[in-house]
Amino acid sequence: MLSLSCILLAFLAASVSGSTQICGEVSSTTTKSGRYTYLTEVVATDNSGAQCISVTIDDDTSQNTTSFAATWEWNSSGDNKSITHSFPNVNLNLPSVLPVRVDNISLFPVTNQYALYSGNKVSTVGSTSAKDLQDTDVVAAVYLNIFLDADRDAAQNATTATHAVMVWQASYGNIRPPGWDTTSTTQPTVTMAGIQYTLYAGQNTINQTVYSWWPNQNISSLTALDVSPLLNYLWRKVYIPSDIYVGAVQWGNDARHSNKNVTFDVSTFGVNIMKGTPVKAIGAGEKSRKAPTFSGLVLVVIGAVIMFDFQ
Repeated sequence: MLSLSCILLAFLAASVSGSTQICGEVSSTTTKSGRYTYLTEVVATDNSGAQCISVTIDDDTSQNTTSFAATWEWNSSGDNKSITHSFPNVNLNLPSVLPVRVDNISLFPVTNQYALYSGNKVSTVGSTSAKDLQDTDVVAAVYLNIFLDADRDAAQNATTATHAVMVWQASYGNIRPPGWDTTSTTQPTVTMAGIQYTLYAGQNTINQTVYSWWPNQNISSLTALDVSPLLNYLWRKVYIPSDIYVGAVQWGNDARHSNKNVTFDVSTFGVNIMKGTPVKAIGAGEKSRKAPTFSGLVLVVIGAVIMFDFQ
């Protein structure tokens, strides 16, 4: 089992100017511009490992981007392998825009490039290797969380928001979204930048309606991908009201299991939201407007983060 001291020593050895390290269960730090806040969000209770995040505090204000790396190991067993142990993530602070009505978003560009690999952080970020992750028995995912509510204040709190939209980017080790259904032939889809996103829906344990956009392939790099059409599809098709507010946005690595240390190495991340006339999403397929309830979903809430675990 990897100890916290081993991770921290590795991080200190690899640290660079303008960076800081945060460890522990609920630790946070904000970039100098104030645009992004990082959270460790360790929720593990089985003493199966540890995690630390190396954060670049001097974010790029000209591009509104930042970078970070999270090294973790959660070497659990049995059913615990499928449970979220931590969610190292970055949150958007944009008080000039958020909260904003969902039908008043013209652009929602997301940029990132990451690699997920076994071992400690390396100086040059390589690519994610499926074989490397399989050999390390990695169970993890990467996704964007967007929280919404009819009340402006509630929308800014993941525990009080009535709706959550998850834009999945990658899944390793057979993680699936809430409401996963392989039998339906009428799941709505939206294609953007050559990626087909399929919509799945469900209710979580606090009666929050969750919509997941699931890509047809793992994606390790996005360049100003506008995800607003995925939101627009939901309110135009009356899955969600058009007058509710987007209040909180976060992106990170859902870390569940590995048999040795793993690094989620993000060379760049940036997100922005612009108000204005929304674009129309081009979708295919139809489904009931009512989100189905389903069993097996355990909601884990720490701070302002919601993660979805299957048991």
